Amino acid sequence: MILIGYSGHSYVVHGIFEALGKKVIGYFDNEEKAINPYNLKYFGKETSEQAYTVLRSDEFFIAIGDNSIRQKIYESFKAQGCLPVNAIHPSAEIDPSAQLIGNGIMISSNVSVNALSKIGNGVICNTGCVIEHECEVGDFVHVGPGTVLCGNVTVGEGSFVGANAVIRQGIHIGKHCMIGAGAVVIKDVPDNTIVAGNPSRDLELKQVRKGSEAASEQVEKTPEEIPPHKKLKVLFIGKADDQYSKYAGEFVSLHFPETITIYGKRGEQFPKEAYEWEGDIIVSYLSQWIIPEAVLRKACVMAINFHPGPPEYPGIGCTNFAVYDAVKEYGVTCHHMLAKVDTGKIISVKRFPVYETDTVFAITQRCYALILNQFYEVFDTIIQGKPLPASTENWKRKPYLRKELNMLCKVTPDMPLEEINRRIKATNFVKHWAFMQVGDNIFKLVDEKK
Repeated sequence: MILIGYSGHSYVVHGIFEALGKKVIGYFDNEEKAINPYNLKYFGKETSEQAYTVLRSDEFFIAIGDNSIRQKIYESFKAQGCLPVNAIHPSAEIDPSAQLIGNGIMISSNVSVNALSKIGNGVICNTGCVIEHECEVGDFVHVGPGTVLCGNVTVGEGSFVGANAVIRQGIHIGKHCMIGAGAVVIKDVPDNTIVAGNPSRDLELKQVRKGSEAASEQVEKTPEEIPPHKKLKVLFIGKADDQYSKYAGEFVSLHFPETITIYGKRGEQFPKEAYEWEGDIIVSYLSQWIIPEAVLRKACVMAINFHPGPPEYPGIGCTNFAVYDAVKEYGVTCHHMLAKVDTGKIISVKRFPVYETDTVFAITQRCYALILNQFYEVFDTIIQGKPLPASTENWKRKPYLRKELNMLCKVTPDMPLEEINRRIKATNFVKHWAFMQVGDNIFKLVDEKK
């Protein structure tokens, strides 16, 4: 038996296989673990070709507690024709009419799964939980220790039900919800909702309307619900090798002792440390990553982004499009983060004039300086325990996409010289991005001085 993931949750999984008389010989993980309580062999990264080769012939189990990470790994291996086994503790009581309809299911010690219940792929039924009659637990759900799902309860894909929660009979919990530890749920819970308490109540509603163009709503906590700032747990995600980002990260760490700071470069994989974080506030400061929805849901108070561009220019390449449009004014935006990029409610906007001689690089540097000023103002408000302001401005258009930026970089022989020069100016950031394609050949503009 081989495990994927080797940390706290995997130790419980190891105990299940040990109780079943199966020997765990090693593990795959992003890196070799310094703490190795069971002296397991490290086989390498789970994303390596070696992992697919080894696990096609050996039994394995994805021993990762985070629902979104577990699902991503599961789907990656399934695409390669590798499916994990189930891990079912011998002390678990499973009614003969109950159905384990998937792979990679963990049923821990002293769990009860009663008549006609259904358990999906990659589900975790943690120690001592009770799944009563006719319940349906969707793929990649985590049911916490001691939790009770009374009869006919449905839990949607990717949801997390905290330890000792009680879900009343007949309740439907939507997809990607988070039910707080000890919560008593007596009414249906929509998709993407966080609830806690007895009786339970919404803490933060991430999305309540469906449809491709429906905007997501976000309900912020009232000031009374936000704990003193020194007790807030903050995840700060900034840009590597950027002095402004470093200043902001150091400021947050100084005033919020329980801060984790992560700095990344474009093209790097989103850090596992961020996936594992749980706390109050997420700050995206010039981040090179789009923060996954699964991580955003873990911010109990707020998730905010500092965006180089005013509401007229959301998305990627915002400054490039502004230069192409020859704007006379530009700016920066601080806003709440939702799953869809640059759509959350706007907190504040700061603007400055743009001159004819300004370049993309010059405007970007001015944005960076202004964002730091904006950042200090926003965090002064948080430190003082005041509610964040709500701007009267709204996003003016859909976020620009990478394919639109790529099209802006393309010039063709039939374009007027004025249009070509306009595109070259708009896509020059230290080096030229503009290109011309003739057949299969791509010609890029180079600096004559080099």
